[in-house]
Amino acid sequence: MSLRINTNTQALNGHRQMIRNDMAIAKSLEKLSSGLKINRASDNAAGLIVSEQLRAQLGGLQQAMDNTSQAVAMVQTAEGAMDEMNSMLAKAKKLALNSMSNATTDSAQAKANDNEYKNIVSSLLRIANNTQYAQNGLLSGAFSAGKGVQIGAFGGQKISISIANIVGVLSNNLNVTNLSSLSQASLASRALQGIESAITLITTQRGNLGAVQSNSLETGLNSLRVSYENLKAAESTIRDVDFAEESANFTRNTILVQSATAMLAQANQLPQNVLKLLG
Repeated sequence: MSLRINTNTQALNGHRQMIRNDMAIAKSLEKLSSGLKINRASDNAAGLIVSEQLRAQLGGLQQAMDNTSQAVAMVQTAEGAMDEMNSMLAKAKKLALNSMSNATTDSAQAKANDNEYKNIVSSLLRIANNTQYAQNGLLSGAFSAGKGVQIGAFGGQKISISIANIVGVLSNNLNVTNLSSLSQASLASRALQGIESAITLITTQRGNLGAVQSNSLETGLNSLRVSYENLKAAESTIRDVDFAEESANFTRNTILVQSATAMLAQANQLPQNVLKLLG
């Protein structure tokens, strides 16, 4: 073994090992304190690219789930209004049938039926005109051509929801501008035809909305939730730190720093052996 004073190779080696282990401790502390194993691009460049893309997609999926949930609420709002209309139209049909039975209904009762019928028609039009979601009229024709709902994380992933102009359906079938009367059996018969036609059209529209809600919105929402869960797991695998593994690394590096420090101290003592040769 050669003895040199100017250059202590063993001390340099010990110092280099100590710095490397100290840097490893710093990285372990950063990962354990942040919960992430990728805190900057230098930690894992390829992993950072993939995880950021996944994060952007996850954000899109969250918004798509919100959009779909809101669309379900909107459809339920429209369907609920039409459910009430069906009930009112069923009552109007009973009144018309009662007025048509002029053998058992006198003129006073027919007049009362007519007044109630007109009140029902007025309420039907009020419901149709005032049913809104986010200030969009649902039953007044705004959705006749269809409006889109973004149901995916990327552009073009949307469906269209169409709702018939129920105001028009009522106006056309109940002849609102020249409202049929239930005061006479013949007039009540004519009104009954319009009532039954309105019942059929509104019920059909309710069925269409029910199919959209069940087959497109709710099924799509379940699929979005599964996709979100799987992508979140993938993003976590890439980016989140394994605390058990990193704690073990931290303990190992801490011991290595202590060991390197001790060996550096020993290496710094080696040149003193030269004094024995001089003494």
